[in-house]
Amino acid sequence: MNFLASAIGSLTGSSIPYNIGEEQKLSSEFPQSIWKVFDGTKKDDGSCCTIFQRNKDGSEQDALALNALRKLRSMRLPGVLKVLDTFEMDSVLYIVTERVVPLCDVLRAVETADEMLILVTYYVAKAVKFINVEGGSVLGQLSPATVYVTKSGEIRVGGFEVCTNLSSDAQQPLYKSSYALPGFNDYLPPEVNEKGIDSLRGKMALKLDSWRLATFIYTLFHNGDYHFDISELATMKLIPKGLAGQNFSKLISPSPTTRGTVEQYLSRVSTFDHSVLINVYEHLDEFTLKSEDEKIRLFDSLDSVKADALPGFLEYRVIPELAQFFTQAPTQAALSLKYILSYSETLPKIPFDSLVKPIILKAFTIPDRQIRMLLLGFLPKYVENLTKNDISDQMFNSFVTGFSDSNEVIREETIKAVIYIAPKLSDRQLNNELLRYLAKTQSDQKPDIRTTTTILLGKIAEHLNKSSRSTVLATAFGKSLKDPHLQSRLAGLLALCTCLDYFTPDVIANKILTVIAPSLLDRSSRVRDEAQKAFDMFFNKIKEEASKLPVDADEADDTVEQVASNVQNFGLNLSGAFAKLTTGLGGSLNNDVSNGITPDLSRAGTPKVVETFEQTTFGRGEPSKSNAQQKSYFNEWDSDDIEIDADDDGWGEPVEKPAARTIKPVVKPVVKPVAKSRAPKVTNLVTEDTKSKPVVKPASKAKGMQLKSKSKLKLDLDLDGQDDGWGDGW
Repeated sequence: MNFLASAIGSLTGSSIPYNIGEEQKLSSEFPQSIWKVFDGTKKDDGSCCTIFQRNKDGSEQDALALNALRKLRSMRLPGVLKVLDTFEMDSVLYIVTERVVPLCDVLRAVETADEMLILVTYYVAKAVKFINVEGGSVLGQLSPATVYVTKSGEIRVGGFEVCTNLSSDAQQPLYKSSYALPGFNDYLPPEVNEKGIDSLRGKMALKLDSWRLATFIYTLFHNGDYHFDISELATMKLIPKGLAGQNFSKLISPSPTTRGTVEQYLSRVSTFDHSVLINVYEHLDEFTLKSEDEKIRLFDSLDSVKADALPGFLEYRVIPELAQFFTQAPTQAALSLKYILSYSETLPKIPFDSLVKPIILKAFTIPDRQIRMLLLGFLPKYVENLTKNDISDQMFNSFVTGFSDSNEVIREETIKAVIYIAPKLSDRQLNNELLRYLAKTQSDQKPDIRTTTTILLGKIAEHLNKSSRSTVLATAFGKSLKDPHLQSRLAGLLALCTCLDYFTPDVIANKILTVIAPSLLDRSSRVRDEAQKAFDMFFNKIKEEASKLPVDADEADDTVEQVASNVQNFGLNLSGAFAKLTTGLGGSLNNDVSNGITPDLSRAGTPKVVETFEQTTFGRGEPSKSNAQQKSYFNEWDSDDIEIDADDDGWGEPVEKPAARTIKPVVKPVVKPVAKSRAPKVTNLVTEDTKSKPVVKPASKAKGMQLKSKSKLKLDLDLDGQDDGWGDGW
């Protein structure tokens, strides 16, 4: 169909300044028009229009088409189809009007209500009244197929093929050519059926329009059903009481002399005066003349009628007036913006871009909290009509001021709105500027704002930069788990679970589990339960990844068993080693002490102790290790170095005990550890007998035995000298 329409446009429409588009097909239940009707656009500015085209065929219908063209062009009356252009050519006629669709198509496309149909009745009757009275003409034909609806939801009356001026119409098409009009003979009044159309001359011809209006109303309230029995008109079935009754009966009076006119019907039906929808339509026609208070009252009444208005009325009729009011009345900007955003939800993209988008972008720059709340609240409904450039270049800088607003409601609503604009922000704005603002709101004094921030981070995680996403999320959620507010901690756990796919097993093992683990001991059982679920979820992901790793060779099993055995026997072997150590340190009392003989203070006990300790084996049945391996093992424990006491405590080199003599008690020396950082290296152990022999006084006769000699060993401590190998085994 589009191809055919284009072909027609190129062949027949090339000589007019309009592009001919797709053809409008009338329902087959209605009489077919003598015109072909197309959607069109003006070549200069692309504005929409409707093009009526008549290809001349030499029949009487050509005269009817020419009559309609001339009557519409000359009759500029309210409610009449508005003509933009007409073209009379040798083979074709064009009538270019505002963009309209037949009323019969609208009735089938929308759910109608009585209030809407009363509105249609009122405006059709009003238009016919203007034709009869101000135009001094009879219309002659009226049906849902000849009444049109504009894109702004306004009623327009067409069907001027047999329209005849009652005083100055030489052609008299009603009387000469009406027989050639399809559908004209349907539902004629009784006098015309009996005596023909000539029976209605002069002012009586207006009674034809009265009858036509009655049949139109009946069809309108019967779902646009064009086929009915003419006798059903008198029953007035389904017609609202306000429109029916005596006034309707006068329209269908069988005698033209008693039949009422359209003007009389319009003035006598009180329902039209009490209709809120009609009142709104009427006041909008005079909107520019209204005071500011009257305009506000009009806008307040829109909510109660918007469901009953014709399609396009709010979008194309009301919003332009609201947009003008927004700029002209700054004190009422919030009220007008509320209605603009509410009524623009179903607005197509082209009118939205031209009417609503400039208002939204301008409103974000206005420092008014009411306006900002409206913009944030309606954001989900209009954000799809904003491009990335609109948001990132024109809106973002004003938008982020809401994060720092002193009003906590503004701050929270700003955070909630981020989810809708995040996909349309640039990488720098999203991963740099926005995250800085969210880091501040996560430390907000209001717990609800902190909680909302955490929830938001989980929802926009998919849009964050992949290289830094896991770090950002782990840090943010970890912070939320330390929040004193219960809901914030729960939000952090739930957000972590929703972001499971964004963390690699390595990140989970090194960062996430350590973040969740403290929550397992949270004071709230709800947090503990959620933490357990989260921990299990992340841990299972690690287990799944670990199952994919290669298994060690068979000899690894022996190593594991050997290590396990060493661990189990560690305490036993260590106690055995220290038993050997203390045995080497025990020795016996120097016999010379009791004999008053100066003892030989030189000894080599300490090297033997070290040697004995190094030779101790810690593993049961474990093969002996090389010295290098042993030294390497103990070097790991060099924080436990044992300080060797250089003072002579009277203990000599261990000697064999005589069989006949036992000296008690045997006192074992105490080995005192020295802190690693302060233990000096022992470079040379020198006894006093290498220089001068001290004189040892005889032991005093006192109770008990004096075990410690007054003489002392001297330690030559070379703190900066070369290591002589003493510490190698520690």
